[in-house]
Amino acid sequence: MATTNKNFLELFSTAFEMFSYNNGQYGKLCAHVLLGQVLKHVKIYFGPIYIDGRVSLFLVQPSGTGKSTAWPFVKKVGELAQLRMDDIDVATDAALVGTDETEEVVDPETKVKTITHNVVKGKLANADVLHYDEGQLLIHRSQHAENTLGFFQKALNPIDSGTNKIVKYMAHQEITIEPTCSLLITSHEINDLLETILNTGFFQRIVLYPRYITIDERKMNDFLRCNRFGKRVFSELDVETIAFKLIEAAKANEKFEVSVHENVYPIARQYIEDFYRLISPLNDKVRDIMASFAPRYENLMYIFSVHSCCVDMRKQVDVKDIKYAGDLSYQLFKE
Repeated sequence: MATTNKNFLELFSTAFEMFSYNNGQYGKLCAHVLLGQVLKHVKIYFGPIYIDGRVSLFLVQPSGTGKSTAWPFVKKVGELAQLRMDDIDVATDAALVGTDETEEVVDPETKVKTITHNVVKGKLANADVLHYDEGQLLIHRSQHAENTLGFFQKALNPIDSGTNKIVKYMAHQEITIEPTCSLLITSHEINDLLETILNTGFFQRIVLYPRYITIDERKMNDFLRCNRFGKRVFSELDVETIAFKLIEAAKANEKFEVSVHENVYPIARQYIEDFYRLISPLNDKVRDIMASFAPRYENLMYIFSVHSCCVDMRKQVDVKDIKYAGDLSYQLFKE
């Protein structure tokens, strides 16, 4: 298999543009979703507390702009890297957490029938990356949506912390799972998104990326697609090479422990200053709300910097990593 000097992030982001036009930021975030899974057991400490290396994404983007077309590519790369990639068809309690199935067993000698209840665990129990293409359904004010958001919120709590444990009580038994998955959720534009964001802890644990596509951008995307009419410009080998790079990063960092160069700290503090400078002109209510989100985007900065370090196969987070991570996190916070 041919290899390249480019790392996983660079290769994946370039290839993503072949599937989803003019969506570079989205592609970069999908790369971090996959990287976060292979690095999910890396603990990033802040004194005695820690966060893990996972990244989850909630993309809000108009229909017909490439938000769903890239999923087969993302899924293929993940599967080739031995990640368990799955789709959520219906976000019910049974599908996500599990249920029990009744089975009638007949004794071959006595012919006596007994009823057993077998636990069937849901998709949150075993998946590495879960894709849900109906994110707008989570915003509806219903008990079903609240339950689903609650499950997702717990699933994204730090691994090994005990706070990511989900228990579902049923008539005959209970199901206990401790998810370690990442979420990739997409949605068309949502009118009443703000209230849910403000009142749901789930959005403090995920990258919310709302993106409006202008008419000019749509036209440019159509021109790009037109130029490729009848041309096959992407091969299966490319996908395998990208997956190989992801596997390579995973194996090289199985025992990675976060170490940070001293020059990183003043740069990180400057990005934090930039976050708060963004929100300082806002009115008091909005400023207070956005201030509650600032630590999450700071966490993303630290996670992205660790990812950058790991794909370059280095042992210490340095200035290059924090600048890459700070720029990306700042742009997301600004959005």
